[in-house]
Amino acid sequence: MFDEVAEYIIEFYPDLVSPAESQARQWLLFPGHAKEPRELPVDPNAVALIKLGPEQLHIHIRDRVVRDHGSELIFNRCPQCRRVVRTPLAQQCLHCGHDWHNNSRTGATS
Repeated sequence: MFDEVAEYIIEFYPDLVSPAESQARQWLLFPGHAKEPRELPVDPNAVALIKLGPEQLHIHIRDRVVRDHGSELIFNRCPQCRRVVRTPLAQQCLHCGHDWHNNSRTGATS
């Protein structure tokens, strides 16, 4: 399973993911037809990222985006367990079950 913060960044901040990271992720996660041999991307940075493997690639993306764009990120966190919830507008935590639909306090934090 991938890191929840990395997944949140990739899904909700795709403009912060570099082209090489995006190419590597596509190559690793969407293999295409098994009968057809696949060529590696032309970008040597993407090839180096592919060599990390899917788990480490996601950690690399998370760490780089947080380092380079940390002030631009807003994570929606559960007010009870502080884990990142599924979407920026979610008001129920899938981890601990806490529901804040009828509460004026949101879980959004940076």
